Amino acid sequence: SCRVKIRVVSPRGLRTCCSASLRARLTRNRSHLLCPPLAACSTVLLLWCVWHPFMYKQVQNVEFIMETLSIMGGLLILLSHLSISMAKRRRLLLDSFDATSVQRSEVRAKQLGLAGRVLLVALFLHSGWTRSHRFLNSRV
Repeated sequence: SCRVKIRVVSPRGLRTCCSASLRARLTRNRSHLLCPPLAACSTVLLLWCVWHPFMYKQVQNVEFIMETLSIMGGLLILLSHLSISMAKRRRLLLDSFDATSVQRSEVRAKQLGLAGRVLLVALFLHSGWTRSHRFLNSRV
């Protein structure tokens, strides 16, 4: 009886809806599925972190660079989480999806999260290295 049927994800689960106004509202709001504002803001912050040491002429300061890398690691973990959640939303809400592209985006997100975790501990590794080096030099 209904010409236009769309899938709607509600807290109760997946159901089919016939409302044309709901369909129009969902298609208008699909732009946030592909690039949410939070992912754009974290990307801008990541670019700021890359530019930050050059702006303050602190490229030679290793501790400043390690602090910046640690901040960048946290932002990469945030981007990884956001891209995984976007892939899940895309899989649920969009009618046509390519399973291989969703899997590729999830693999990329996991790699991004791994890089973020490695960068997050950079400051602590540097601090431990310098303290142990100072301790060994004071003993000699």
